[in-house]
Amino acid sequence: MAAGIILKAKFLTASGKGYAGYINYIDRPEAITDALAIKDITDYDVFGTYMDYMGNPEKSTGLFTEKYDVLSAEGKEELKALFRQSQEKGGLLYQTLFSFESQWLKENGLMDSQGKVMEPKLREYTRQSVACLQKAEGMESWVWSAAVHYNTKHVHIHIALADPYPSWQEGRGRCKRNKKTGALYQRGKLKPKTLEKTKAAFVNLAIRSKEENAKLNEIVRERIVLGKKLFPFAAQEGGAIHAQFSKLLQELPENRQLWNYNMAAMEPYREQIDELSRLFIDSYFPEEYADFKMRIDRLADAYQKSYGDSRWAGAFAEGKERDLYARLGNAILAECKAVRKEECGLRQGTYSQWKQAPMSTAWVNQIYYAIRGVLWEDTQSLKNQAAYERLRKEQEHSKE
Repeated sequence: MAAGIILKAKFLTASGKGYAGYINYIDRPEAITDALAIKDITDYDVFGTYMDYMGNPEKSTGLFTEKYDVLSAEGKEELKALFRQSQEKGGLLYQTLFSFESQWLKENGLMDSQGKVMEPKLREYTRQSVACLQKAEGMESWVWSAAVHYNTKHVHIHIALADPYPSWQEGRGRCKRNKKTGALYQRGKLKPKTLEKTKAAFVNLAIRSKEENAKLNEIVRERIVLGKKLFPFAAQEGGAIHAQFSKLLQELPENRQLWNYNMAAMEPYREQIDELSRLFIDSYFPEEYADFKMRIDRLADAYQKSYGDSRWAGAFAEGKERDLYARLGNAILAECKAVRKEECGLRQGTYSQWKQAPMSTAWVNQIYYAIRGVLWEDTQSLKNQAAYERLRKEQEHSKE
């Protein structure tokens, strides 16, 4: 499967033709007819695509920057001066390219069925992606400009970055010293991890991963895991959950400090803990889990189409599933700790205390009344309360 979005990057030195060509490109009118002007701009070649662009120079909506969607004539002059200043001081020019599959744009609301591109979103996603690149590489003071182009099969965005104030002091900015010659230079190559982060920033905005992950976390933490914390297994006598819980409690090691789901010491017990989690989910939260799985699959599919790699999507889905079982497992182990702690307290008490507090489920309930203030009598009550809490939060957000 082809990736829905591709990111490429390279850099040019101040003495290269491409640098001067880009400065001329900044100053161009939006539709070029003058043959000489076209010849000047062909020196600015991003991965060869600007040669194609010259055949249809009108197929761009012009430059945009960090602050402006459209540059005025005055804005172009200011930008041009900054890029020229960078070149005169010996700075580098970075050329970065985002290229998109049309189907990917359509599936993520960036192109309509007629092929019209939603440029405001593309500009905003570009800004946040460039900000990610700048932060990762210590390039916050660099200036940049970009343009959306339609001159090839794939809609693409060209971005150029330059440093108007290179420090030329070793260790400052991107300034390094050649160990052999002693000469100062600006570090040119971007770290692979930076390019991964920059692409991920664009992808996550396009597929709305932040919103989807927030919903997944709400299902896990505020419904299923909270439900377990308010639903003691030790009090459910006679069922499979109680039997499995009792068995786990008897087999856990004595040292309660080891009772953390992700600790190596829990590996021999993890299968039992997971089985308890499955029993609980299947019995009381099947609808929530189905919603959880549906959202995971949808987001994993979006990642696969973005990166063209099913392994990455599979790792994402597995990670979310592991997170659910880890959180639910720790809630189960927290109850195990509470029960074991109470048992130890009773064994250390006097005979009269033992007589007043016989071994029964009553003492288990007291633990949860003390911790939560209330123990819901049935699962439906738990779900109603969770729904009430969600509604209350939504109302508070709407007031804000």
